[in-house]
Amino acid sequence: MPDNNRYNEKELLVRVAKGDGHAFNRIYELYSGTIYNTLVRFTQDPEEAKEVLQQTFIKLWERRAVLEQVASLKDYLFIATRNAVFNYFKQLSRQARLKDQLNRPDGTASHPIQIAAEQREFENLWQRAINRLPFQQKQVYQRIERENGTLDQVAEELQISRATAKKHLELARKSVRNHLRKALPSYFGDTSATALFIFLFFFQSHYA
Repeated sequence: MPDNNRYNEKELLVRVAKGDGHAFNRIYELYSGTIYNTLVRFTQDPEEAKEVLQQTFIKLWERRAVLEQVASLKDYLFIATRNAVFNYFKQLSRQARLKDQLNRPDGTASHPIQIAAEQREFENLWQRAINRLPFQQKQVYQRIERENGTLDQVAEELQISRATAKKHLELARKSVRNHLRKALPSYFGDTSATALFIFLFFFQSHYA
């Protein structure tokens, strides 16, 4: 549990939003270890995990202006980490060696390559689940889960109350989770890669 005696989380968010580098460093100290361990599980490469971790916190700093509106830093970082993992495998799949490895004569692929291929199919399933949502739920869900927006931002953009935006998000998350729970086993079976993707979506379910 992070030590909040000296630093209140909300205070940290406000300070970082105003450009306070010391507060940003404190957030890094509190959460970088946990995020790094998660990234190592997915990338299977400590050096790659360090690079993705660095990019995750660079983006956090670049988007610091919105942090004052974030209610839960832990949840916000969870979504940022999940998106970083997705982006990592997107980049991996673009590399020429991915095609070479997938087409090896023995038909085998290393663990990261297998995950990259399954991740592409998983994203397709995820988008299908999103497309099934009612229009307003879809708008809220996309902006928060895909774009790392906040409820306050979404409510303002869609001209609805924060409570309404939160309700749309809760319903959308429930619908997407239910759809993926039903669809995942038939597409992937009981594989370790699938288990990791399920972890990404179901380990943390609250963000406001």
